[in-house]
Amino acid sequence: MKKREIDCDKLIQMYNDGATHKEICDAFDISIDTLRKRIRELGLPRKRQPLSINIEAFRESYYSGLSSYRLSKEFKICRSSVAKIVKELKLREYEINRAYVQISPIAS
Repeated sequence: MKKREIDCDKLIQMYNDGATHKEICDAFDISIDTLRKRIRELGLPRKRQPLSINIEAFRESYYSGLSSYRLSKEFKICRSSVAKIVKELKLREYEINRAYVQISPIAS
């Protein structure tokens, strides 16, 4: 398959100016996979930044019963990051009920 011609200078400029991958893909009408290949070919540094979210607020929101979709919107992260954080913090769904619902004793 023939390699698509892209203005590499413009791509580098957009990338360094902080454009998102989606913005760059839309500007050049290319897929995310093509963009990643070009970034690697051009030797551009990866932009991945460590997540900087309030862990306690995340924990509270998770235990309040918010879905992963709602958590991703609230904390402006992707859903896979939500899953990673839940796993790293060892949060458990069964604790949602224990943390926020009081169970009344069964009457004898």
